[in-house]
Amino acid sequence: MGVIRKWGDGHIKKSLKQIDPNTWLLGNFILRRSPNPSNTATWIDTSDGSSYLLEEASTSQSCMASSPDSPYISLVHDAGDASVVWAIGSNALCKIRYIEKGVTPESVTLNYVQGQQPSFDTPKVLGHIYDKDRSYLFLQRLPGRTLDSAWPSLTEERRTHYVNTIAAICEEMANWTGCRLSGVDGQDIPEPYLQPNGKEGYDTKTT
Repeated sequence: MGVIRKWGDGHIKKSLKQIDPNTWLLGNFILRRSPNPSNTATWIDTSDGSSYLLEEASTSQSCMASSPDSPYISLVHDAGDASVVWAIGSNALCKIRYIEKGVTPESVTLNYVQGQQPSFDTPKVLGHIYDKDRSYLFLQRLPGRTLDSAWPSLTEERRTHYVNTIAAICEEMANWTGCRLSGVDGQDIPEPYLQPNGKEGYDTKTT
């Protein structure tokens, strides 16, 4: 399950490139923005009515790509050589990570959580594509600020409120039980230290 990190032109941060102000390259795929809504769009940005479409790229398009420089794309998270997150328009995020073979994809987990009809909101999966050694997960952005950006300005009372809220969410999910410590689809989890050596999954009935 080990992942080989890459540097230079192969760095994870350079996985998203720009062809023109409304077209981006992600591996062997193209993301196109149109100022108008479309019935064939992968998703529609509700803030301005623009539409985004994912499709396969051609060789000529790949040759025209360069570093992103567009008002519709911005870097919001950079985890060194492990993963990177881009904001696309006002309603979507693109999370780029290396593929870990045998590990449950994040999109599968998110869809499972939504299927449990929890008391809290989770991002809707807009699309999930794979190319060679990387995955590109597109998520609907939830409204509001992230906790890390809001935390410095919160009062002690509000901080306690959010800590209790997170604890309640963890307790709610802890009641979703299974017979194995694994991903929701039976594959491995991305925390290898929880997996006994030489075993596929972890049988919770025997511990």
